Amino acid sequence: MLVFNAIYKDKKGICLKTNKLEAVVLPDEGGKMVSLKAVKNWEEILAQAPGEKYLALTPGDRYVDSECSAFDDMFPTIDFWHNGIREYEEHGEVCRRPYNVKLIEGDDIQVEMYIESPAGDYLFTKTYCEKAGSLQINYSCRNLTDKPLPVLWAAHFMMAAKEGRRVLLSMPENGQYEATCMFWDGKEGADGVEPVGKGQLFTFDSKSGYLKSDAYNKEGSAYKFYLNNKYTDSFIYGDVILKCENAPYLGIWVNNGPFKGMYNVAAEFCTAGFDTPGAAMEHGHDVYVPAGQERKWSFNIDIM
Repeated sequence: MLVFNAIYKDKKGICLKTNKLEAVVLPDEGGKMVSLKAVKNWEEILAQAPGEKYLALTPGDRYVDSECSAFDDMFPTIDFWHNGIREYEEHGEVCRRPYNVKLIEGDDIQVEMYIESPAGDYLFTKTYCEKAGSLQINYSCRNLTDKPLPVLWAAHFMMAAKEGRRVLLSMPENGQYEATCMFWDGKEGADGVEPVGKGQLFTFDSKSGYLKSDAYNKEGSAYKFYLNNKYTDSFIYGDVILKCENAPYLGIWVNNGPFKGMYNVAAEFCTAGFDTPGAAMEHGHDVYVPAGQERKWSFNIDIM
């Protein structure tokens, strides 16, 4: 992997280049990956925010008022959540603060970025490396306390959408995906699928409009749902192939225009679902990092 300095809008960053992909990350801006391009055609994969000035996200800011695009990490929660001791901000903490950066040299250069919780209860680390031309991010969370720590990580991986493009998932044995809706804004979805209410359970198959980008329309549909069962296979959208290890849940967010006028599909692989550690626990998900121990997972980005 090649590593060199980069500029994105008005911010300094780092470029990470593998045989297949070129990414730009901003360590000082919550470690956000602001750009990801396929080397074969230099097409931008991630949904981009308009404007020449980067809209920073700092503690206390609303996430929707920031750059609100591309790929960042939601940790230790997605929604606001109080863990019994303190409150975590919406979209989490690690995307709001600058990271330390360390180059690890060997047969191939790796880039380690790490940040300690503002309350001193965890150390969050992500290490970028090349794996057969793909870009892999190896994550860890070390619990710095003497008690089990409830947390969840989710990838906020916002890809630029294309009309008619479909999310491809591996097929369940019974041919039906079971899911829970987190929200539905706007009108009916692609292929005339009816809106689903928050918290409602529903089923669909691989040909359903739930997995398809509708035509761009600011008055159209935007919705998010979680697959109810663990999902450990690939998520494919266009030429992009995503896969996680030890993050066995998947949320899918389809935005055909209502949210900020953007047009995206987001793959939200996560260590636990349902937007807060508390809600995840209610659904039987494992959210704890044992006292003084470490939890690890990885996120792989590849291109056909």
